[in-house]
Amino acid sequence: MTDSTSLAAGGIPVVSTGGGSNNAPAAVIMTGAQAREKQRRAVEMDEMSISNGTKLKIARGILKLCQGPAQWQSAARELGAASMLDDWEGKVSALRRGSRPPMVADGSHLFQVVSMGDVALYATLAGLATLNRSAIKIIFIDNPQMRRFMDYGSCGYTRELVDCYMHARYKRLMEILQENKVSSNLKLEALRLNLVADLAFVTAATQPRHLIDPYLRPIIMQLEDHITQNALVQYLEPYTNANLSRMLETFGQDPNGDRTALVTKLAELIRTDRLHAKLDLVTMVRRGHLL
Repeated sequence: MTDSTSLAAGGIPVVSTGGGSNNAPAAVIMTGAQAREKQRRAVEMDEMSISNGTKLKIARGILKLCQGPAQWQSAARELGAASMLDDWEGKVSALRRGSRPPMVADGSHLFQVVSMGDVALYATLAGLATLNRSAIKIIFIDNPQMRRFMDYGSCGYTRELVDCYMHARYKRLMEILQENKVSSNLKLEALRLNLVADLAFVTAATQPRHLIDPYLRPIIMQLEDHITQNALVQYLEPYTNANLSRMLETFGQDPNGDRTALVTKLAELIRTDRLHAKLDLVTMVRRGHLL
């Protein structure tokens, strides 16, 4: 008997003449070229497995991001574990002036599925909305692959977002969330490459980054609200008493302004048991007691 699989790969059968079992497969000797080809295929299969695993993580992460707050922590962990994008990191080919971008690649007009910057942005926003400092450090700061993603293109501000959160610079954190606009350089580059299909593209290039993203646009207000709540919990953690006016100033608002929005957020945190505190609407938030 011979090993048909090995023979199909070009192996040389060696039939034993000993008194062994008639059902025992014959030994197969491979040439050096065949051994190298087998090793190359094994490496290729390993790389494909890693690549497909990453694509599944990204797909699950984006799906969970779109499913709402209950899934955001899981989304951050899925996206934070991404390692490579391969062919999903597509290259944009120039469009003819006046033509509309196709919805999918058609061979001549190829658009990226997702970029490293997109992955970093989705993971960062979901993480800041749900994770504590220890988890954020592990996923974003101690992870060299995610640090590389965070430095990518127009989403490089994600590194500053994480840095502000970790170092309690909440005013700057809130400013970044409000000012994340697409760089004017993107519009200039689009014009240079004849990527402008119509006026809508030019208009989109001047809108906030988070509002032109198809996945973030429906949930960005909710994400920002949860990021603010998470930051409030973190801010209050070391204090027994905290002054409302000082909190407003820390988060970039007028210390003498309207406290309604802040009080509403604090009341919601107390109601959901994320913050064990008692509100004094005249001067301070006192932690350690529930209303």
